[in-house]
Amino acid sequence: MKTIVIGGGAIGLACAFHLQKAGSEVTVIEASECGLGASRGNAGWIVPFLSSPRPGPGAVTAAFKEIRKRDGAVRIRTKLNRSYLSWLIDFLQNSTEKKHRLGTQAMLNFSLNAVESFEKMKEVVPFEFYKEGLLVAALSESSLHNMVESHKEMQGYGYNGDGKWIDSKQLRQMEPALSDKVQAGFHLVDEGHVRPESFLKGTSQYLKDLGVEILENHPVEKLFFAGANHWNVILKNGETLKADNIVMAAGAHSKQLLSSIGVSLPMERAKGVSITAQGIGILPKHPLKLLEVNVACTPFSDSVRLSGTYDIGYDDVEINPNRLDAVIRNGKQYLRDWNPQKVDFTWAGHRPVTPDDLPVLGPVPKYEGLFLATGHGTVGLTLAPLTGEMIAAAVCKEMIVPEMEPFTIQRFTKIAQ
Repeated sequence: MKTIVIGGGAIGLACAFHLQKAGSEVTVIEASECGLGASRGNAGWIVPFLSSPRPGPGAVTAAFKEIRKRDGAVRIRTKLNRSYLSWLIDFLQNSTEKKHRLGTQAMLNFSLNAVESFEKMKEVVPFEFYKEGLLVAALSESSLHNMVESHKEMQGYGYNGDGKWIDSKQLRQMEPALSDKVQAGFHLVDEGHVRPESFLKGTSQYLKDLGVEILENHPVEKLFFAGANHWNVILKNGETLKADNIVMAAGAHSKQLLSSIGVSLPMERAKGVSITAQGIGILPKHPLKLLEVNVACTPFSDSVRLSGTYDIGYDDVEINPNRLDAVIRNGKQYLRDWNPQKVDFTWAGHRPVTPDDLPVLGPVPKYEGLFLATGHGTVGLTLAPLTGEMIAAAVCKEMIVPEMEPFTIQRFTKIAQ
């Protein structure tokens, strides 16, 4: 059985890893180089606690508050495009309490063993992996209370990770890198993080060593369905590859590729930016969620990454210097004296986002042999190995595990015509 995975990011490589492990002959096709898309510059967090979907009661109000801020984390560009406007309307319709509750339960059921899934891959794949938890840093105790309530709420859904309130005195001892402006913290003890580039490089090399074919700089032009489990993947260079199964894991590009065979996928792009740099000053010990400004600060072995922004409707991949400067400026106010000196790289990328902020996983009706693994939003890295396990079970064993059922494409009214 031959399977082609389209997309060489965290999701695609994790799918290839588990498909190969399950006995499928795998080829990965990547338009550029593996890991240069949304996977490369993200925060690297493995955070089941933060897997709740964005649509929900108060989400729209919160978004508009951010939009009004000069350096707010959210931007929404107006586009007179039918599918885009439809996506925005569907987002609003998914913001009910009931849908948010169901989405949160589904995402937690999916992500609960995310840290353990990375630990299993770490047994054979070399990459930077840390288990210091996630420290939420707040400029005021009052703004941290919602995080404490969220922890209690998530425990009600079955979240089993520990959470500890850290007062200002304890905070200085625990994380000396934080400035005196930070008044309190909440430590999510059982979360983890990786350096995304090392995970991508390690997984890619591991697959190559096992004989998995990885075709980089091979953009796909379109798909052609030649009948049950007979697929042609037509590349832009004119070459045609044949496979029994296709796994669509091309992130934000999945929508366009699927449209070539009549599959309509309601998905937009949320643009983020980051900077990774070596610096002077006290290096953080923990990954930090800088609460009021929605900036992620992630320490690695020799550098720090500041990442943020959630800009809907911005389809370019250029780094907006004003947005990146805002992330740096907002992040530094939480840090005592760390300053970037030698920039490793800056990054802009698109997270693929559905109107209910849930991924799209599993087989596509009427197209036997086509499987989706896309739409993970901001938790693609968190869910990568678990997605790979589920996709491998669906492809190789024709088994849809219960955790996958809420994420099938059938939940959308417009599927394949």
